Amino acid sequence: HITDFRDVVPNVSMKTIKELIKLANKKEQKIILELDPNHSGIEHIWFNKSIHREEPYTDYYVWASPKMADGGGKAPPNNWL
Repeated sequence: HITDFRDVVPNVSMKTIKELIKLANKKEQKIILELDPNHSGIEHIWFNKSIHREEPYTDYYVWASPKMADGGGKAPPNNWL
């Protein structure tokens, strides 16, 4: 789950990333870092601000009325509202 687009995974430090880039450059190789902005986890701050209708995040996600599940609750993927 993506919770922060500006940080690396918890088990890898920025220092480690910088060292990897330096080593790759010495070997004339390149490191490609991926940014995946088309989705995020439900813990992401943008998601939480959007679900609470805070501007300008209200349209960061596509919201639709949920369908009802067999047990009477709201069915995913729109069971957050």
